[in-house]
Amino acid sequence: GSFREVFLATPKDGEKTHVLKEFVWDYDFTYVEYEYMRMDALVSEIFTFSDRIMDIYGFCGTGLLNEAAMHGDVEGMAVPSEDHHPTKPLKDGHDLDVRNHISPSKKLEFALDMVEAVALLHSNPNGVIVHDDIQLSQFLLTDNGSLKLNDFNRAEIMLWNEEDQAYCRYRNGKGHGTVRKK
Repeated sequence: GSFREVFLATPKDGEKTHVLKEFVWDYDFTYVEYEYMRMDALVSEIFTFSDRIMDIYGFCGTGLLNEAAMHGDVEGMAVPSEDHHPTKPLKDGHDLDVRNHISPSKKLEFALDMVEAVALLHSNPNGVIVHDDIQLSQFLLTDNGSLKLNDFNRAEIMLWNEEDQAYCRYRNGKGHGTVRKK
């Protein structure tokens, strides 16, 4: 990530491997960065019951201990690099250029996993949660072949304005997104 390093923590006794997310050691910390870490932990904790969201096991200051997904993310499968699978531009009226080796049924399963994860965020009874960084690399592959959503540092729990009967604007902070205008 842009401000975190991720380490695998594998116990010697054969227990389950975990991921430690920690601030980059030489990063110039501000309150905003601490809030990103807190939000990642908070959203992960809210959904520990779900098999569509990566589990969190601990959070302290600038570090999070999370479930490990040893099979990578869906982007690596869905959009293979050109070194491994050359691609060509698609043209209407021609045969489809299949750019990965994921079966149509598996693609449908992945799409359902993704929709269910986002639906969990958007149906949170304490306020809609905006992930604000949805991309293929945020969906990690589990041991059983399903996907789990990860990385909630840019997430925001939407506030409700009783007077206007509408959600308040969200901050849409640093990252690849653009600032949302009203």
